[in-house]
Amino acid sequence: LLSRLLWNPDTDVEALRSDYFNQAYGKAAPMLKKIYDDWENPGQPIPGDNSLAEWFRLLDQASSLASSDKISRRIDLVKMYLHYVVLYRNLKKSPSREKYIGMLQYAYRNFETGAFSTLPVMVSLASQAGPGLSYYDAGSTEWKGNKNASTRAEIQANFQDDMRSIKKVEGIQNFKASVAFVELGSVVDVTGKKYHTAPNTFWYPTSFIVSIKSKGAQNKLNIGHGSAVNPGIARPLTMDFFPVKNGWPSADEKPVLRLEQNQEGGDQDFSLADLPPGDYLLKVDDLRKQFLVSFSPSIKYSVVAGPNPPLRTTSAGGMNTFYFYVPKDVKKFIVHKSVVLNLASPSGRTIDMSNRKEESVEVKVESGEQGIWQINGQAGTVYIEGVPPYFGTHPARMLVPSYIKK
Repeated sequence: LLSRLLWNPDTDVEALRSDYFNQAYGKAAPMLKKIYDDWENPGQPIPGDNSLAEWFRLLDQASSLASSDKISRRIDLVKMYLHYVVLYRNLKKSPSREKYIGMLQYAYRNFETGAFSTLPVMVSLASQAGPGLSYYDAGSTEWKGNKNASTRAEIQANFQDDMRSIKKVEGIQNFKASVAFVELGSVVDVTGKKYHTAPNTFWYPTSFIVSIKSKGAQNKLNIGHGSAVNPGIARPLTMDFFPVKNGWPSADEKPVLRLEQNQEGGDQDFSLADLPPGDYLLKVDDLRKQFLVSFSPSIKYSVVAGPNPPLRTTSAGGMNTFYFYVPKDVKKFIVHKSVVLNLASPSGRTIDMSNRKEESVEVKVESGEQGIWQINGQAGTVYIEGVPPYFGTHPARMLVPSYIKK
């Protein structure tokens, strides 16, 4: 793709991708395309079990559709990569010298296959593995004994073992992205309680759903950025607005409004007076500088919270606070997070996840806990599987998918 785009920046990227998958995988193209789409926008550095289980299911289906040995071998490379992901997942869940050695052996054996980035594994990971295992240690022979790449029989055996070991968490509902939204206050009572708010600091490209009720000068946003400029980037922060009434914007769709913020280290007001009434997807690209954003009282909004990509924040402006809605029929959900956060349920139950550990935590919803949950003390990446993928900064101003109200 990159080489084609260097020759012609106006190349149809989706057409090229489709041609690649069709030529490389034949009838198995839809399965591999779905897997690669997930990988291009990862929900978290270490995938959750439900994601892994789905990829194994798709690969298993793809294998049954492979019409030639060449296609089967290409699918084998993806299986090899997934086995590496499972080894890494198992290592991070409960580190041990034995698991480090197993990963290093696997990378060393498959150095020439190109199935995954073996050199960073052997150098970076080996440096964390303990005495005598460093890549540059002349005595690190525990994992350098076998240079033979994994055989096809080993690849299939690893794949079957991995499929058996990864168990999908049952009972997790799948809430789709929406193109129609309502205020949370029309679904559940948001009055009679004091809700804590915080000046949340976002990092990396972040999307918002913004609702304009009536056109006019009362509609504004304020944004500031520049807490992290490393490396320094002279280009401005951009804010692109897309109407969502008829569906989510395509990759090449032009925004109906683009705003640019050039002021480093300070905030700036922007008028939204020209936007007609409706719901909009706002995409903010901060060029990794970090940013804070606020909207005038006339605007209701929510943060799009994953999974691809997950919401990413920092503690530069203090710890972050969000709210999310758990519908009545939800019995459990999974919190995927990288650093810290705490949960508070409507009943007052608190769940501490401030261990600075990347993890996926299953949360059972107890009686009386459907409704508005709070995330506080949050920093890092986060998305919650099994609830509508939208966070609010205050319940009274929060938007949720309209299908929840039905």
